[in-house]
Amino acid sequence: ELRRTKRRAQVPLESEASADEPALKDESNPAPDASLLEVELRKAIEEAIMHLPETQRMAMVLRRYEQLSYEQIAEVLDLSVPAVKSVLFRARTELRSRLSRYLG
Repeated sequence: ELRRTKRRAQVPLESEASADEPALKDESNPAPDASLLEVELRKAIEEAIMHLPETQRMAMVLRRYEQLSYEQIAEVLDLSVPAVKSVLFRARTELRSRLSRYLG
């Protein structure tokens, strides 16, 4: 009987978390510093876009955020399709330059 009283409950470390027990680590939530970096990057991108010339800014917003085709952007901005491609190329080049510290 002494052995029975000295035994302790053992919980295996490899056991799966059950429905009523949460997992020890929630992998879906990023680390706090990662979410801060994401917020900082988002602000830097917005600021860099705001510093683009108006035509480049409008073309970039229409392409990336409104997901318009080159043809639709050309119609909205009253440009040719090759001109839209050129404007977007220059906008991306400028953004890469402004955001180089974040791009590695």
